[in-house]
Amino acid sequence: MTLTFQLLEKLQRTSRTVFLFQTQCNSRELFRYVLNDLGVDASGMDMVSMHNKLKEILSRERLPGCRFVLAIDEAQNLDPSVLETIRLLSNSETSRNKLLQILLIGQPQLARKVASPDQVQLQQRISVFARLEPFGSEGGGFAILRTVCRSLAMAEARCSHWGHCRSSRIDRKESPSTSTGCASARFR
Repeated sequence: MTLTFQLLEKLQRTSRTVFLFQTQCNSRELFRYVLNDLGVDASGMDMVSMHNKLKEILSRERLPGCRFVLAIDEAQNLDPSVLETIRLLSNSETSRNKLLQILLIGQPQLARKVASPDQVQLQQRISVFARLEPFGSEGGGFAILRTVCRSLAMAEARCSHWGHCRSSRIDRKESPSTSTGCASARFR
């Protein structure tokens, strides 16, 4: 089992999760994938209708103490326009809570893509950034999983305490890590 699936399994205990791995798509297809995973047939819906439907679902299913997590694997493949759509999705909130937490999971190219000058607004939305380096010892992946989960919990605690997430970031370089390495960003 990969670290991503272990993390999602842990999150599913307290969260409603949507997991996307098809990242060679445009913004419309991304919305369709998300809504499809939520059991909504989005064929024939325009972007505004899909966005409104997603917001309706997020508002309806937001329970106290429970979060809604969109995890996107292979995020290094996302086009800049899709990253902008994801940034805009991170604005989904009520006057008290964020309705959606987004995890971008990918190879080291994701970190370079997010660090590019044209992604400044996206960078400002990231509350946790973790870069995992290759590990050689048995069991190193479990330590990394704990570290990532702890970082997410810290970010969630900050959000709950403040009533909303601020623009602060936690930068971490963790070692040891996965054999392929990855970058993961959690949006505030």
